[in-house]
Amino acid sequence: MKKLLIWILAGLGGLIALVIAAVLVIPMFVDVESYLPQIEQKVSEATGRPVSFGRDVDVSVFPWAGVSFDTMRIGNSQEFGEGEFVKVESFEVRMKLLPLLSKNVEIEKFVLNGPEVHLVKLADGSSNWQFGSQEAKSPQPSAEKGSQSQEQKTARNFQLASLEVGEFAVNGGRILYEDREAGLSKKIENITFHLKNVSLDRPIDLFFSADIDGTPLTVEGSVGPVGQKPGEGTVTTDLAVNLADELKISLEGTFINPSGEQKFNVHLSTEPFSPRSLLQTLEMPFPVETTDPEALSSVAADLQIEGDPSAVMLRDSRLTIDDSTLKIAAELTDMAKPDVSFKLTLDTIDVDRYLPAPQDKKAAGGIAADPAPAATPEQQQAAGQEPAGAEPAAIDYRPLRRLVVDGEMSIGELTVHGAALRNVELKIAGSDGVFTLDPFRLDLYEGGVDVTGKFDVRQDSPETAVSLEADGIKVGPLLRDSLEKEILEGTMGAAADISFRGDTAPSVKKSLNGSGTLTFVDGAIVGIDIAATARSLAAGLGSKVPEKKPRTDFAELQVPFVFENGVFNTENTTLRSPLLRVKTMGSADMVSERLDMRVRTKIVGTLKGQGDTQDRTGLTVPLLVEGTFADPKYSADLSGLVSKETLQEAVKNPEAAKEKIKSLEDTGKQLLKGFGIGD
Repeated sequence: MKKLLIWILAGLGGLIALVIAAVLVIPMFVDVESYLPQIEQKVSEATGRPVSFGRDVDVSVFPWAGVSFDTMRIGNSQEFGEGEFVKVESFEVRMKLLPLLSKNVEIEKFVLNGPEVHLVKLADGSSNWQFGSQEAKSPQPSAEKGSQSQEQKTARNFQLASLEVGEFAVNGGRILYEDREAGLSKKIENITFHLKNVSLDRPIDLFFSADIDGTPLTVEGSVGPVGQKPGEGTVTTDLAVNLADELKISLEGTFINPSGEQKFNVHLSTEPFSPRSLLQTLEMPFPVETTDPEALSSVAADLQIEGDPSAVMLRDSRLTIDDSTLKIAAELTDMAKPDVSFKLTLDTIDVDRYLPAPQDKKAAGGIAADPAPAATPEQQQAAGQEPAGAEPAAIDYRPLRRLVVDGEMSIGELTVHGAALRNVELKIAGSDGVFTLDPFRLDLYEGGVDVTGKFDVRQDSPETAVSLEADGIKVGPLLRDSLEKEILEGTMGAAADISFRGDTAPSVKKSLNGSGTLTFVDGAIVGIDIAATARSLAAGLGSKVPEKKPRTDFAELQVPFVFENGVFNTENTTLRSPLLRVKTMGSADMVSERLDMRVRTKIVGTLKGQGDTQDRTGLTVPLLVEGTFADPKYSADLSGLVSKETLQEAVKNPEAAKEKIKSLEDTGKQLLKGFGIGD
C-alpha cells in the first residue's frame, strides 16, 4: 500500500510537470502535428511496439492550459502477433497554470473516452504487459537499514496546498484478458469511473460500474477527505457494492495513516442474499450438492473488522446462514506464527441439510437412479482427483505446528445424522503441535456426554487420545433418530479411554488401544424374544413367528471392552433379566474385519435381574458368530450344547438333532440382526 501510494504521488507529480511543459513550451515553439510521426517513431523504438496518435491534437495555454487528442494506439510486440495492446478513442485535460506556483492544483476536466486494454498471456508464461528485459524488471538490492530511498524522500517532501478537480471521468472502458496457458478468457466491458467534488479537505464522491463477463457490478460512495498529506492521517470510506442485483455490500470505516502504520476499522455488511441465485446469475455451478435443495438460500454478514498488518480482530460480528445465526469474536496476531483466539456462539443448525445427498437416494418415481459410470484413471487425473486405489497424499502438519490457538464455541441446538444435540460446549487450546479439547460436553436425549481429548502433530504421524463419559442417555429415541431403527431401548451410560495413531482409516484401525464399558439399564432388545425362543429350541419346537413385534426386556446390559492394536475384545458382556441371562465373549478384528464371538443364553429360575451377581443354573443355548463384518456366519456352539441326553437323542433321531441345531442358528441370526449385524 505504501509503495503504491508513493508511485501514485510520483506519477501525479510527473503528470503535472508534463502538462506544464506541454502547455507552456510546446505551443510556443513546436508545431505538434508536424512532429507526431517522429514522436510515434521514438516511442515505438522505446517500447518495442507500434504506436500511433490521431492527427486531431489540440494544445492550449490560456485561459485554460490543456491537451487533447482523438486517438491513441499501442500495438503488441512481435511475438504476440497483430492487434492492439492499448487503444484510446479520445483524451482531454484542462487545468489552470498560475495556481501551480503555490502548489494549488485546479483541474477543470480530465476525461478519458473509450480506453481499451487487451492483456495476453502466452503458453510459455510471457505476457504482453511486460516491458523491457528481465534484468530491468529485477528488484534492486535494498538499501542499508535506516537509509531512505529517493521514492520515500519524494513522497515525504511532496505536499499539495490544495486540489480541485471539476470533472474526472473514464467512459466506455474495456479490458480483455486472455490466458492461453490456462485456456481462460475474461471480459470487463462498459467501464465507467467518475469522481466528483475532488478535493483534499472534502469527501470525494465516486462511481464505478462495469460488466464482468456480462454481469453488472457497481461501486458508489465517498472516500476522504484525504488531507493535505495524502497517505497520512485518517481517511473515511463509505461505499456500496452491488453485484448483479444479487449481492449488495456496504463498507464503512476509517483507514489510519495508509502510507505508514496502516491501521483500519471498518464495518462490512451484506443484505441477505442467495448464493444459489448469485452463482446461477454468474453462470457458475454450485460447488456442493446438499441434501436440502433449499439450503444456502439466504446468507447475510455483519462484520466489525479492525487491526493493522500484524493483527486482525472481529468484534461484535454476526453471520447468518438460513435459519442459523453465528456470533463471532476473534483475533489473529503474529502472522509468521499465527496466534488465534476466538469465541463463537451458534444458536441452532441442522447439519444434515448441508451434507451431500445419500448415494442410494431413490430417483423420481421410486426407481433407483443409475450410478454414474466410473471415471478412468486418466479422467480422474485430468480432474485433479486421486485415481481409485491410490495412496492418499500425506498431510502437511507444519502449519499446525506453528499455530497457537485458544478458542471456545457453544451451540444451542445441533442436529447431525438425525440425532438432536443440545447445549454443546467446546473449548480448544494448543501450541507447538499439541492441541487439547477440554471440555467438549453436550446434552443428548435426557442425558449428557463429556469428552476430553488430545491431538499431537509434532510427528508426521499424529497421535490422538480421547476420554469419554456419558450418563442418562435414552438410547431408544437416539437410535430411532440417527439410524432409523428400533434396536435397543433403555438408559445408557458409558466410560471409555481410547487412543490411536495416524490419519488414515487403516492406520487408525490397527493402532486402536484402550478400554471402556457401556451400560444399559431398564431397557429391551427390540426384534427378538430371547427367552421364548430359547424355550422353544430347548423343547425342540423351533422358532415361531410372533404375533406382535418381539422384544427382550432386561434390567441391565453391560458391555466391558478392550481395544488392543485394533482388536476389540470382550470377555464378559452380560444381559441380566428376570428368568434370563445372556453372556457374550470373543473378539472383532477391526483391521481384518473378522468376528470370533460366542453368545450363551441361559434360562434361569429367578425373577432377579439388575444387581444379581449369583451364578445361576439353568438351560443354556450357545451360539458361535464367525466370518467377517460384511458376511457373518452363525452356527451352534456344540461344545456348550452337547450333553448326555442330547447325545442319546442324536443317536436315536439324527435328523431331529440337525433340525434343532439349524433352528438354533436361525435364532442366533435373528438376535444379531436385532443389533444391526448381518443382512
